[in-house]
Amino acid sequence: LDGTIGYVLNNRAASASLSLQKANGGKILDFDLEEFTTFVKVNYALNPYITISMGYRNTDSNIDYFDNKEPTFGIEFSPVEF
Repeated sequence: LDGTIGYVLNNRAASASLSLQKANGGKILDFDLEEFTTFVKVNYALNPYITISMGYRNTDSNIDYFDNKEPTFGIEFSPVEF
C-alpha cells in the first residue's frame, strides 16, 4: 500500500509519502520469514533543479536478526539544459 500527497510550502513543491509492505512466504534455515515494512518520506524542492528528501524505514521481522530501522536522506538534481 502506497500513498503520496503533494502540496506547496513557501511557494515550493513538497510531498509526503507513506508505504506499507508485508512480505511472507520465504524461509531461512527452515524458519518461515515474515516482514512488515513501514516507510515515510518527505520531499522539498529547494529550487527548480534541486529536491531534498528525508525519510525513515522500519522493518519488523518475525526473526529479530532481520529487524531494521534506518533514516534515509537524498538529493535529486534535475537535468539542466545549456
